Amino acid sequence: MQNPDYIKELKAEIDQIPNESTRLCMRDYLQAREQNRDILLAVPEDLLDYKVAPGEEVQSLRENFAELACVEASLVRGLQSGRRLRGGGDYILPKHPTKEQIIEAYQKVDREFFDVLKDSAFDPKDPIIYVGETGQDQTFRKGGSVWYFFYHEMKELGSIRAKLDGVGIDPPESYKKAWG
Repeated sequence: MQNPDYIKELKAEIDQIPNESTRLCMRDYLQAREQNRDILLAVPEDLLDYKVAPGEEVQSLRENFAELACVEASLVRGLQSGRRLRGGGDYILPKHPTKEQIIEAYQKVDREFFDVLKDSAFDPKDPIIYVGETGQDQTFRKGGSVWYFFYHEMKELGSIRAKLDGVGIDPPESYKKAWG
């Protein structure tokens, strides 16, 4: 079930993350997540399938929002296991998810993410292996994957924000407060 205060609850837990740079990243990540969630809530269900260029290989608003949950779920599993399939590999939502399903997925992914980061065994310097589609694996640091959460959230926030003009919706207050 959807908990509208879950981001506020996670913000209260940030100080439980042992690594300082990870804590700083998570503050920014949660701000961007909150803005994306607020934008999702502001878009009527019938406008979620808006595409800037219909028929093109451009994501709809619904697909942008769903991608955030799916890619980040894959990242969490990678942080837990030390191995991540390049390109995500996990679609944790139905093909045409509702706003409620997307927000519930955000809540689940973010809770799992925080649980990983709060674990005293988590070390951002530990390796994570990205399993390539061609069999060429690459090794990175887990801390880089944590920063990718923030980057991915911000990248999609920009894409989503650009589409709001197309559907005639003003960004919510959380967005205006952060970006003007």
